[in-house]
Amino acid sequence: MVVGVASSRKTAHFIDPAFSSKANTTYHLSIQLGHHGLSCCALNKDNNQYVALENFLFERVNTDQELIGLLPEVISQSAFLKEEYASSSLAWVGAYSTLIPAALYEERKKNDYLNFNFNDLKTTEVGSDRLFSSNFHNIYYRPEAVIQAILQYYPNIQVLHYGTTLIEAILRKSKFHDDPITHLNVSNGRFELIIAQQQALHYYNSFEYQTSEDLAYYLLYVCEQLQITPKQLSLTLTGEIDQNSDPYALITKYVGKVDFETRNNNFSYTSAMNDMPFHTYYSLLNQLLCAS
Repeated sequence: MVVGVASSRKTAHFIDPAFSSKANTTYHLSIQLGHHGLSCCALNKDNNQYVALENFLFERVNTDQELIGLLPEVISQSAFLKEEYASSSLAWVGAYSTLIPAALYEERKKNDYLNFNFNDLKTTEVGSDRLFSSNFHNIYYRPEAVIQAILQYYPNIQVLHYGTTLIEAILRKSKFHDDPITHLNVSNGRFELIIAQQQALHYYNSFEYQTSEDLAYYLLYVCEQLQITPKQLSLTLTGEIDQNSDPYALITKYVGKVDFETRNNNFSYTSAMNDMPFHTYYSLLNQLLCAS
């Protein structure tokens, strides 16, 4: 491998033996894409069952153009990205996003909202998602060159932000809980923290981190700002974290109750996914909740 050259490698592959490209009129394709990688899954809409999932890790991808350069390679290596689908959706994973209350939102001002919140970002490439379960709009950087590259493969794909899918999933879950839900989702070099109750969003933020100590520090800082006692906190985890990881060890040191999220039981999952930890790929497997 050449040092400094963007590359990809497949790190997960689960597919139902019955998966058929001839049944594409019944399948929905969900893709989650960012500079750290691409994950994708296929759902059979006839029986609401996930029948395939793959993950590709990107290395040394620092720009949108480097990401675009990897797409043909990833799609050719995938077992099912090359197929046609009845419908498809793409969630962009990016740090630049902000929530605006629906009562204050004006479509013509979405560029101003994002650029005001991120002084280092001066762009007109801005997307907006309306949260179905809450009175907010998620405003985010929408890399048009990347989107256009994806549209070459999936002309009718629906585009949204990764944070939208995660918030929507937690808000829907909170409908059935009287107490607040505190949810932490960990991915490559970043994590999201969400607090929701009865479909009301109390807190959302995304943090970049380098060490386990960084993650624990930001979590405890939010608890302090919101006047939450960590030892009385009940925290649910999803994403790239497990019981043997350093972040988990630190979190359980300070937080009173820590559990791993389970899968959304509104869907079923091929037995090929049984070996996959149930708390992983949570936002990807709930992306369809936001797709129209």
